[in-house]
Amino acid sequence: MKIVFLDIDGVLNHAYTKEMFQGYTGIDNTCLQFFSDFFKKANEIEATEVVLTSSWRLGETKDGNPVMDGYWYVYDTLKSVGITLFDVTPVCFNGGRGSEIAKWLIDHKDLDITGYVVLDDVLHTSFRALGLTKRMIRTSWGKPNGGFNQKHVIKALETINLPYYEPKPKEHKN
Repeated sequence: MKIVFLDIDGVLNHAYTKEMFQGYTGIDNTCLQFFSDFFKKANEIEATEVVLTSSWRLGETKDGNPVMDGYWYVYDTLKSVGITLFDVTPVCFNGGRGSEIAKWLIDHKDLDITGYVVLDDVLHTSFRALGLTKRMIRTSWGKPNGGFNQKHVIKALETINLPYYEPKPKEHKN
């Protein structure tokens, strides 16, 4: 099984997205279509599941604004293109998003995960510390053609098919 760790803001939308949800930037139809294309291609190679890493899983936008039913909005929007959310990452107050991804992978060793990709618009410090940068496809929040696009489809397919490795803290060289 392959896993897609999915952020929302900056991946499935961007600063120029016109779609709105409860007064906040919603999911961009173009980004959603590119993500759907990637997901279908990945799923043709091997069963692929989506794990939500976004603050939307907690009922918050990128800026920490509360958004009621944000998780269900994401869930229903993905379902409209044939994608079901498999799970969400746990909340780790120390260590950030990279630690949340690492914890999820460790907690789910029984799933026979053969590869994964991280889709995010922010290169979190914890990604570097845990060696996740080679698994990350970085998108953009602030550009008119931001979010997940055609070039990301190709990169994400290459990345998700890299051999599996468990994230581990990098050794510091003195």
